[in-house]
Amino acid sequence: MNFDIRLVETAEKEALRIKEEGEKIYGEMLQACKFLQRVESTSPYARELLKESESKARHFVNECLNHPLSIIRHLSWLAYLDCYLASITTREEMSSFISSLVQQKILLETDVPRGLKWLGKNYKINTDFLLLNNEELGRVNHLFKEVLKKIDQSCFITFEELLAGTPGEALIEIPTEKVQYNGKEIWRGGEMRVYSDGVWIYPIEGRGSVKNALNEAQTLGVKLSLKCLAKNHPPYIKGEIGKKIRLMWYLLKKSEVVYKKKTDLICKSDLLLEEFFFEKKEGTCFIDIKDGWRWKISENRIIKIKPFFLLIERIGGEMTTMTIRIKELPQHLYDFFSNCTSEEGYQEHNNFMGLPQPMRAVLQHVHSQLLKGFKDRL
Repeated sequence: MNFDIRLVETAEKEALRIKEEGEKIYGEMLQACKFLQRVESTSPYARELLKESESKARHFVNECLNHPLSIIRHLSWLAYLDCYLASITTREEMSSFISSLVQQKILLETDVPRGLKWLGKNYKINTDFLLLNNEELGRVNHLFKEVLKKIDQSCFITFEELLAGTPGEALIEIPTEKVQYNGKEIWRGGEMRVYSDGVWIYPIEGRGSVKNALNEAQTLGVKLSLKCLAKNHPPYIKGEIGKKIRLMWYLLKKSEVVYKKKTDLICKSDLLLEEFFFEKKEGTCFIDIKDGWRWKISENRIIKIKPFFLLIERIGGEMTTMTIRIKELPQHLYDFFSNCTSEEGYQEHNNFMGLPQPMRAVLQHVHSQLLKGFKDRL
């Protein structure tokens, strides 16, 4: 047997040459993938004229993606993923793309929750097939997550659509509230991602204080019938699954009440924010602080209250006698605004200094944000 050290040196030189060739193929793959994307979006007549070029491009792409040399194969896949992930804009496109990657064993389903999440399932890159180093693997994972985040933000169905039976994924805000749990008072709130097929609602994940319970529900395969939300009591099922179903029902019902309250208050508002805060007009104005409000409930604890919205009203004739009051707000904000419940309202004075806290701080915050947005547009 030949164990000459020069064989290693020769192999290293050949590997370097192949890597340089692979880096060249990355650029060619990117060009071929973009060409195919453009061909797929063109008219049937133009595509017919491009039939031969399309066939050559597909052959080149498939040959590179399945190349026997790992360095060429994985650089080709990097180009392929870079190109197609950058072009995905809809949930359907992402579902189709992930399905194709699973079929080709590029993505593997996993029980590890820290992987890539899509429609309640976890995936990971098949590093046995793609010999990616840590930097490349991190780049691909980051790209996947950025696309999933973009789709999440643009493709969620609304709560109203969820209740109407529209299939899709929804992000539901769980109102921050004080509840009794095992004989103790705790604060509960956060978000829940759910998927509905129009008949059943499936938990995908929880965020905030409901995270663990909802993630356990997802692991147990819990599902809630959409029809149950029309009833005044949850379905009774024994065991741990039954507990999680009842929790889902309760959280969704609480969120439904808050969602309907928000819709109602928006309809009751007759002033724009600019009219209320800059022009000092009389009337009602809807305020919605999207990021919620941080509330210090004790010396050592701050919680974030979400959703955070209310209807305020300016009443009175003369500027010197005008008052501001809270017209309406959701139930989960009663405790927070317990010091601001006057029906007659409060003299606002300059910069709302006549209002009690925390009403004063909230209106000052909204006013400052409006001023900042106005200056940014100049």
